[in-house]
Amino acid sequence: MKKKGTGRTGAQAIESRLIKVLSRLKVPGKVTVQDIKDIIWNERDPHLSSRLIFALLEESNVADKDSHEVTDVIMEAWNFYPHESLNGLSPNEMMERATGNVNDKSKGELSERRDFYDVFAEQFPKETKVVNVGEHKWQFEFPTAIQRLRGMWEDLNESDDFDDEEEGEDDNFPGGDEFDGMSPYFFDGVVDFARELFEENGEYKKARVLLERSIAAGRMLLPPSFAVGKDRLPWGYLDNRPYLRLLAEYAQLVESMDGPSRAVPLYEELIALNPNDNQGIRSLLATAYIKTNQLEKLCELTKGYPDDLMPELMMGNILVLIKLDRLDEAKVAIKENAKHCKHLYKEILKTEHTQPELTEGRVTVGGDDEAWLYWDAQGTYWMSTPGAREFLRKVIG
Repeated sequence: MKKKGTGRTGAQAIESRLIKVLSRLKVPGKVTVQDIKDIIWNERDPHLSSRLIFALLEESNVADKDSHEVTDVIMEAWNFYPHESLNGLSPNEMMERATGNVNDKSKGELSERRDFYDVFAEQFPKETKVVNVGEHKWQFEFPTAIQRLRGMWEDLNESDDFDDEEEGEDDNFPGGDEFDGMSPYFFDGVVDFARELFEENGEYKKARVLLERSIAAGRMLLPPSFAVGKDRLPWGYLDNRPYLRLLAEYAQLVESMDGPSRAVPLYEELIALNPNDNQGIRSLLATAYIKTNQLEKLCELTKGYPDDLMPELMMGNILVLIKLDRLDEAKVAIKENAKHCKHLYKEILKTEHTQPELTEGRVTVGGDDEAWLYWDAQGTYWMSTPGAREFLRKVIG
């Protein structure tokens, strides 16, 4: 007896459910089962399953019960139908192969398939714009050309076959001086190319001009009434993320070349636009406040994230309280944070600070790497604050 969701019986069951759901959403003919299969086949964006669900729900007002059914059937189809990125296999088949339960079958000839942006073309604007999605909440919307380019760009960056020397040879992507003509709204591409200009070639001015041109284009799309500090671009809306990443890249470039005082307003703007701070900008801002002697501002920043475990915020706040001679508050903070900060306390009190092995893009919470990275960011200020380390040693015993 075959498991539900595998073999011919599974295919018929999923297709039957899709037909019923599409009929209930009143989109049959406009969006077909074959369209769903094609979208899954052509997927490039890791968030595309969510985009597909939202796009279907936008086609019709549905009850919560129906929205749950849409989610369930799309996720089931996502796992059952083949993906080109998986060499024509489905996630289920990949799992079967991994566990040795292989059931090879020919996929047959594949006709030209429509992708997500073909099927839902009417939901995308002709030009990049910013739209209101709630009280003081806004979201970028991109045309299909940029959406496709973002997916292809992500594939290129993740490809094991990617060769810097061959970058730009693909007809789908600009290369070399052609980036001068790249759309300023292709924020992800702008960030990557600016980073390469600066980090690989040392061309700070070119990188800065490229980022500033793109930021200016993005800001021009904000409505005249948009007020930073009141209006927001939440990270939770996927299409806001490229612009927020662009602002973060620019702020860090400015700090590295022009110093923290120039970067502070940029970091503050990012947190004002997205107070949840999914990018961790508050850690950079906390250190920048210490570097620029804006100590009270760091205390205020810490109050906005009372349960935060970022070392730069927790330990930076303790250091600032000591600097401000608010020793009773510093003592309380040291004891309250002891559970999460023992490795940080240990690092601060060391006489030598040897860099441990670091993994790019990863930090071990509670690990030696996290402790050393904190010391690298703020250790100088512990050393230069009279009595700070002695006070810490005394409090922790």
